[in-house]
Amino acid sequence: MVNSTDLMNQNDPLNPVNDAPQRTISPNRSNTASQTYVLKTISFSSNGNTTNKCNIITQNINGPCPLIALCNILILRNDISIPLDSSLISYERISELVGEYLLSQTPDNTNNSTEMIFQQSLDDALTSIPLLQRGLDVNVHFNSANSFEFTSTLCIFDICKISMYHGWVVDEHDTDTFTIITKLKSYNAVVDAVIAADVAQSKKNQDNEKTDSDDQSKSDKLIIEGMICSAFLDETASQLTTAGLISIMNVLPENQLAIFFRNNHFSTILKRHDRLWMLVTDQGFAHSKVVWESLDNIHGNSEFLDENFKPYKEQNDEEVANVINNELVSDQMEIDLKFARLMQEKEDREFAILQQQQEDEYPADVRNPAPAQPSSSNTNRIPPQTANSSSSSINKKDKCIIQ
Repeated sequence: MVNSTDLMNQNDPLNPVNDAPQRTISPNRSNTASQTYVLKTISFSSNGNTTNKCNIITQNINGPCPLIALCNILILRNDISIPLDSSLISYERISELVGEYLLSQTPDNTNNSTEMIFQQSLDDALTSIPLLQRGLDVNVHFNSANSFEFTSTLCIFDICKISMYHGWVVDEHDTDTFTIITKLKSYNAVVDAVIAADVAQSKKNQDNEKTDSDDQSKSDKLIIEGMICSAFLDETASQLTTAGLISIMNVLPENQLAIFFRNNHFSTILKRHDRLWMLVTDQGFAHSKVVWESLDNIHGNSEFLDENFKPYKEQNDEEVANVINNELVSDQMEIDLKFARLMQEKEDREFAILQQQQEDEYPADVRNPAPAQPSSSNTNRIPPQTANSSSSSINKKDKCIIQ
């Protein structure tokens, strides 16, 4: 684990000293030493002209997808390389390659203020490398494909000059939904609105007669907004919308590589020939000629291409079908898990509201009766226990966390 304080105490690479020790990256070795990933040799042209052979990293079921996606972009851009005669790579070596690249970067401008900001961002990026193994906490904004809540862990993409996109964008033609969702802006805020609506609805059902008109109006507004938010989350559970694809196409330049975030997964994408393509890194394709998969509709009807962006006509249909099926099963499991979590949170909220209502309805002496005194005729009688009331806190739904 890199300690950012220790890094800041060393000599600044922007003002090198010949005898200064070079900063290095030491990945967390506690649980990653035995993790290796299969390499795949492909040909790629970063500018559409000159073609180079390179080794990309494939993804297994527990692979660190943010780190692999980032590393593959650096490989395809010829910023880092892996020997072509290698067939496997360890997590430690991946971390070292990324760390060495980060340390080689310098700020675009060289004034004192820029250098200080860059140094802090660099330290944040170095510190975040071990976090890429577990995943990142990403809070998308629904107004644009390249809008996210900023966190220090995302600095690593900025230092590497890699843009990140998502396809979960609200459609501006759905006026009511667009107004509410863009006002709330982020995933976390939309989930908060759903929870607030559930609480308001439950309270309204319990004490409707006791609510004055102003409170009733506020409650109704919360409920309506929550219903719209809930419908939006349900209808876009795949986290990919037509508006999102259009937004990516509008902001991603031709021939540029980028990170694509969807369903807690990070992929490498490329815009070429005015279409979007995802780098196929599933380990099941490690020995296949399939290299690129189209990303141009929300229904999953993908087209597979080889390294030359030609349709892969000799593909093994069973091989492709098995990989696609595994991806669909994984996505469905993620959706089912989120739904089950939401239902559990709803039950917890209803239980907490019911308990609070009971405490408000009955006086303390009724809820907690004094223990009965044992009579002389029955000295073995056990007095009733005092009921201890408890309340459950309303938990927010988890943020959009990368596993």
